[in-house]
Amino acid sequence: MIFLGILLLISFAFLASAASGGIGIIHDFLSQDTTYRIITLVYLVPFIVILLTLSILPIIVGIGLLKLKKWAPKWLLVQTIFLTILGIVAFATILAPIIAAFSWYLWVKVKKHKKLFSK
Repeated sequence: MIFLGILLLISFAFLASAASGGIGIIHDFLSQDTTYRIITLVYLVPFIVILLTLSILPIIVGIGLLKLKKWAPKWLLVQTIFLTILGIVAFATILAPIIAAFSWYLWVKVKKHKKLFSK
């Protein structure tokens, strides 16, 4: 069980680095024309889905184990709470650059739209 915890900790370190690398992918998506956006979506959507799935799994496992706390040992509950918190952090780490990139994109679009109608 400790080995599993260490393995999950390493995988979340990779998730965090992959999410930060995703900023570049999202920036490429937002700054290109329609043809390149479609090509970027081909590898962007599976990337996001896999990262979000891997970050949600410990939350689901954690909640499931916490519901079975009547027979589970205390060290398992502590590790479950830790993995659940880690899953939430990984989930936030993955979603933060995505939300930031799309909000920046919308802000630029609104700014250009205001310039067009202010003239």
